[in-house]
Amino acid sequence: GKSSRIFRIVRMVRLLRMARMRQVIKMFTFRIQSERLVIIANIVKILLFIVGIAHLMACVWYGIGSSQEPDNNWIDDSGFAHTSLGHKYLLSLHW
Repeated sequence: GKSSRIFRIVRMVRLLRMARMRQVIKMFTFRIQSERLVIIANIVKILLFIVGIAHLMACVWYGIGSSQEPDNNWIDDSGFAHTSLGHKYLLSLHW
């Protein structure tokens, strides 16, 4: 309905922002004249990519645990059902 349409619009705006950020990063690295700064910028880009992939994997792992029936998933089996969402996220990120 209407809420799913709004959600799709918000998601599209986020994707457009990500595309714009990619252009800004390219322009920034193009203007850097120092080789040392270019190397540091490349390392930062790689680290951000790794953190992003780790975040996605943590979300998938938490999603798998929370989508299964109660009392039969890794969250409940490990005794973390009553912990905070942040703690569950960090556990998912660890695995």
